[in-house]
Amino acid sequence: MKKWSLILFAAGILSGLILIALATWADQEAALFEPTSAYDKGLPSLHCPLVVTRDEVSSIFVELKNPSTYPVSPLTTAHITAGSVLLIDEFVEIPSLPPGEKITLSWKVIPADAAYHSLILSRVFVERSYPLPSRTGSCGIVVLPFGRVPGGVLVGVLAAFCLVGTILGLLLWRRANTTLSSKQREFHSGLIALAAITAAGLLSILINIWLIGLASVIGILLVSIALVPRYWGEV
Repeated sequence: MKKWSLILFAAGILSGLILIALATWADQEAALFEPTSAYDKGLPSLHCPLVVTRDEVSSIFVELKNPSTYPVSPLTTAHITAGSVLLIDEFVEIPSLPPGEKITLSWKVIPADAAYHSLILSRVFVERSYPLPSRTGSCGIVVLPFGRVPGGVLVGVLAAFCLVGTILGLLLWRRANTTLSSKQREFHSGLIALAAITAAGLLSILINIWLIGLASVIGILLVSIALVPRYWGEV
């Protein structure tokens, strides 16, 4: 029971690590894509899929709202890689937004758009329209080297296995060790720390802060390196 619970826990952490690493890599590269102004605010309504497979067509989309009492037409420009960071497709939209309304703009992306054959990078600029300031946002999509299975399905499977494997593995290991020695208590604390760091990394994907994801990847690796040599074969 103890052996299989640790295998299950490790598989869950590994699944989470893969997701966090992919998202961090894509978002970090996207953050450096295209120069921006210090006066631009963020654009949290910009969304991209985390991964696509080599034969999958997907979309980047942004939701724009008009909180004012009069119509606005914010100039919206999307820049998307076209097979290289030096080759960029530009899409210009000037949507008409009545007071209090919202609109979703989307742009199709395909694996051939990827720079380095692995990352589709995009940046969207929305010009100032009172009372909203100018805004910009970026996101990256990892292109996987295989097809048939949609990227969203893979992300869902990895996320589910991460949550189930980590939680179930931790519970089963604790049930198999009803009375803990001092060394087992230390090990148990390490497992909880790994689970907490992985949870923080998954949260970084949802809130689109790649620095938290990077810190989580480093934390997972450091804690794992500290735990395995110290407790191997003893817990």
